[in-house]
Amino acid sequence: ASQSRTGDLSAWVLTSRADVNFSQGSPVDPANVVLARQAIALDPDYALAHAVLARSLAIISLNFEWPKFAEERPEVVGYREEAVVEANLAARLAPDDPKVLAFQAITLLWTGHPEEALPIIERVTRISPSYAEGLVYYADILTHNGRSREAIPIFDKAIGLTPLAPQLGFFLFLRGEAFIHHGNFVDAEKNLLTARRVYQIDTEVFLLYLAGAIMRLDKTDDARSLLQEAAGSKILSIADEARKLAFYSTDGGGEHFQSIWRDLENL
Repeated sequence: ASQSRTGDLSAWVLTSRADVNFSQGSPVDPANVVLARQAIALDPDYALAHAVLARSLAIISLNFEWPKFAEERPEVVGYREEAVVEANLAARLAPDDPKVLAFQAITLLWTGHPEEALPIIERVTRISPSYAEGLVYYADILTHNGRSREAIPIFDKAIGLTPLAPQLGFFLFLRGEAFIHHGNFVDAEKNLLTARRVYQIDTEVFLLYLAGAIMRLDKTDDARSLLQEAAGSKILSIADEARKLAFYSTDGGGEHFQSIWRDLENL
C-alpha cells in the first residue's frame, strides 16, 4: 500500500488507536509510539502511520526530552530527531494528504522548527479549509512564529467547526497558550482551566503554562502549588520547572514567558 491509506486492516486499526488515544487525552502515552511502530511493521509504506508516529514522538520529546530527564526517561533520547525523519517520510509517501501534512507541520513545530512548519500548514489550509485539526495546528504554528493575535480567530473557527470534538480540551490548551503569548492572562487562565476540566490535562508543560498565567494574575500561592504539582516526585525542583517554562518559549512572541519565568523562579 502507499499514500495515506493501507490495505492492511490491522495496520489501520493500530494507527487509528494511536491517533484516537492521542486525541482523547493521552498525547504523551508511550503506547501511541508502540502502536504506530507496529502498524509500520505491517505496512512500511503507510504514510499516516508514519505521520502518527512522528507526532507522538514529537510531543513526547517536547514534554520529556529535557537534560534532567536523561536518567529518568532514557528511552526518549533521540525522539526529536526521529520525529522529523518520520514526518518527512510520511509527507513523501502522501504529498497531498492534508492530515499527513498537518502532522508533518506540527511535528516540525514541536521539534523546534516553527518557520519550516508554516508554509506546510498554510498549504494544508488551502487543500482542506474546513479541516479543524489542521486549523488548530495552523493557529499554534502562527503563535510560535510571533503571530499569536492572528491565531485566536483561527482557533475560534476550528472550535466552531467541531465543538464536541474529543480534542476540544487540547484545542483550548493551545488557544490558552496563544493568549499568554500576547499577554492576555485572563483569557489564558479561562481557556487553560476549561481545558483541564474537559481534557483532564495534567502534563508538565500544561501545568507550567497554567502556573505562568495565574502568576500574572497575582495568584502566587496557586502558581506555587501548580509548580509543585509539575515537579511531583521527579528530580526537578520548582526552580527547574520555572526555567523549563522558558525553555519551551524561546520563539517569537514568547517574551511574556521570559518575564513569567523570572517571577516563578523567585516563588
